[in-house]
Amino acid sequence: MLSTTAHAASRLTAQVGFTASNPMMFNRYAYGNNNPYKYVDPDGMEVRAIFDLSIRTLSMRDLDRGNRVVVNAFSGGTFFHGSFEPIPGGRYAILSHPDEDRYRLEALDSNFGDDIQESSGRSLFRLHHYGSGVSEGCIAASDDDGWEQIDGMLQNTSTRETIIDSKSRNRFASRTESATVFGRLMVIDTSGRIESQKLKEND
Repeated sequence: MLSTTAHAASRLTAQVGFTASNPMMFNRYAYGNNNPYKYVDPDGMEVRAIFDLSIRTLSMRDLDRGNRVVVNAFSGGTFFHGSFEPIPGGRYAILSHPDEDRYRLEALDSNFGDDIQESSGRSLFRLHHYGSGVSEGCIAASDDDGWEQIDGMLQNTSTRETIIDSKSRNRFASRTESATVFGRLMVIDTSGRIESQKLKEND
């Protein structure tokens, strides 16, 4: 009995990462961002996505319906007054946002819900429509068709609710609020070395 328990515990604590050819090959503990009680997908039916900064491709798979989309997208860019930084690499939850055609990208870190990515100190990351053609820390679809595919998948997948810090400016409002979770996104930069759009069937 002890050996079985020890074996099971080792499977939970082993920090197995992912390979360059298959970035979605996480062990289940790493998948839960070292906190499988807090970061859960009870039915395993939400969207899983990868955004590759280097080849400007956003790949999404709906684990509920089994369909997949691969669209051109971008983050950062150069404008008249200078350049804009892209979203930092890492893992994010795809959450609801009060504005139409926009989703909040919440970093899966130890301060989940504060709208700040811990390692960079940057904040307000979003997934949205094309807009002006540049994006300060957000991910934007490159055209209308790409956005329709992204939004259509997210609006038709299984969802759940989570608690995040409130962004309300009303000083009497609650400090927390509920948000809908549509799935998870990983931001990577492969410099063209792998095909990030190849998502593993069993994430």
